[in-house]
This record gives sequence, structure tokens and C-alpha cells, in this order.
Amino acid sequence: MRGFSKSLRKFLPPLIGVALLIVLIALFLAREKLPSLPAIHFFEIDNIKCKTQFGPCGEKDEERLAEFEGESFFSLSEDAVGDELKKDFRNRRVFTEKVFPNTLVVVVEKRKPIIALEEKEGFFLLDQDGTIIDFGKDSPLPKMSINNGPDSLVVGEKVGEEEKKAADILYLTSKSQKVLDSQMADRTLTLELENEVIAYYPLDQDPQVLVGALQLIIARSRIEGRFPKSIDLRYSNPVLKY
Repeated sequence: MRGFSKSLRKFLPPLIGVALLIVLIALFLAREKLPSLPAIHFFEIDNIKCKTQFGPCGEKDEERLAEFEGESFFSLSEDAVGDELKKDFRNRRVFTEKVFPNTLVVVVEKRKPIIALEEKEGFFLLDQDGTIIDFGKDSPLPKMSINNGPDSLVVGEKVGEEEKKAADILYLTSKSQKVLDSQMADRTLTLELENEVIAYYPLDQDPQVLVGALQLIIARSRIEGRFPKSIDLRYSNPVLKY
């Protein structure tokens, strides 16, 4: 008998916890079917935490998230939260997590410019997906001009595939080389680098492969102590001119 009492004391607390959880779930389901029952707030979202890679979410994102307050913890769709936030083109990706019993955690990846497209009155800022995210009078980012480019560029829209590849090449090159000038024309990106080197890139190949080839040539040139006047990567075998 004494052993039975010890076993009962051991298992009683977990059983009580399970029973309480069942009661709470039953009350919640009853409220869903019978709205006239008193309000039960155990499983409603009332705590939303939102941040970006730069810090707390801004006012516009907070306003979009406010509509999910009071939603059922169990029925709230995390995809719906992401879709709502991505209505703002500046939000590139959204990660959500529901934390029992009433918290929604949201992490937003904001679009970040990588290069600046030069226009007569300023610069359009382009991100890694080719989306134009802003316009400004000046920019510290690597700059690129386009000869006979698109008639109009619009913030929030994407540039063409060739412009995107040119932007990727310029960005990747600028991470290891000092780029003095950059021009896109006739399906070719022409970069003026330090040491008076001109590099010609095609716009129909993988940017990472092309930039990797340039880095190898520059590294070898430093070892040899002389730099080519031009590096033409538009051919299967790069053409160097001294």
C-alpha cells in the first residue's frame, strides 16, 4: 500500500498538468463554436516581437503585424504573416515562429543595395535580386552607367537580366579590386581598375566564375610585377594585352 502511495505521488502532478491542458483546449474549442461564452485569452496572439538585421522593425511593419493580434495561436498561418509583410517590396524575406502560448516572433530581412545605377539626376540603388530599392543624389556604393539603357527605371521594380548580371559582376569585383569606372554597353561590362587595367566582362556567363578568373589573373600579375593593360574575359580563354 505504501508503495502504491509513492507511485501515485510521483505521477499525480503530470496527470494534473495534462488534465488542465485538456480543459483549457476544450474551453478554447467551445468558445470557437459558441462565441457567446466569456472571452478566453489563453491561446490568442497578444505578444508580437519583430526585428530586422538592422534592429527593431519600423512603424510600417508594426502596423501590418497589428492585424494579427488576437488571432488564434493554433489557426494563425505563418505564411499569411510573411505574405502580408512582403507586400512592402523592401522586405526581401520573412521568418516567423509561434511560441506557445501567445507569442509571434518575426524576423524580417530588409533589402540592401549593392550598387548604384547612374542617371542624369542621381542614382538608383539596386539590391542583389536586381530590385531598385531607392533613388538618391549620390551614393558611396560602386557606380555603373548604362549606355542605351532602359527608358525608365522605377523604384520597387526589377531591372533586366543583363543589368542584374552586370550589377553582380561589379559588386563581386569591387569586393577585391578598386573599381574606378564602370560602363555597360553592347552586352559587355567594362571596368576600369587600379594599375590602369581595363577588364571586359560578357553578360551571358556566371558572374562568380568570371570574377574568379579575373582575381587569378590579377594575383598572378602582382607576383610577376607587371599588369596587363586589358583583360578580356569575353572569350573561352581570357585575352591579355600588355
